Amino acid sequence: MNCVQLETIRVYTGEVVRGMIATHKPFRTTRPDQEDAVIAARTASLMVAIAALWFFVSPWAYGFSLHGSAFNAWFVGAAMFVFACLRLLAPTHTGAFSRVNAVLAIWVFLSPWIYGYASQDPRLTNSLAVGIFIFALSLISAKTASRPHLHRIG
Repeated sequence: MNCVQLETIRVYTGEVVRGMIATHKPFRTTRPDQEDAVIAARTASLMVAIAALWFFVSPWAYGFSLHGSAFNAWFVGAAMFVFACLRLLAPTHTGAFSRVNAVLAIWVFLSPWIYGYASQDPRLTNSLAVGIFIFALSLISAKTASRPHLHRIG
């Protein structure tokens, strides 16, 4: 090929690429009737992620990072944070992560009695508050994901 032909191919390829970019739609788009549910799921999941991050750092905040129950906070807090972040990325297809977070929140709520620190008021209050907060928000997030899709006939 000579230079003229290469330049022609380059211009043609550039036009095709620009046309493809202009008309390209993301793989998974949100329908307009689902946008409110997606926003609600993302908001609830963001709040769950923040609460899970707090639960993860709470052993250092309350000074019990050398106790065995600290591993519970680190493991469960990290898992809830990861599930909430995954839910943030694709809220319409990851409703199961909210349900898993609800189950983990029940574990967080019960952990003071399982690990024997129910007599320590600050840690007890923290576990109960985080457990209730994440449980409620996970249920809200899961409910927004599992709404039935209404289709019009005709």
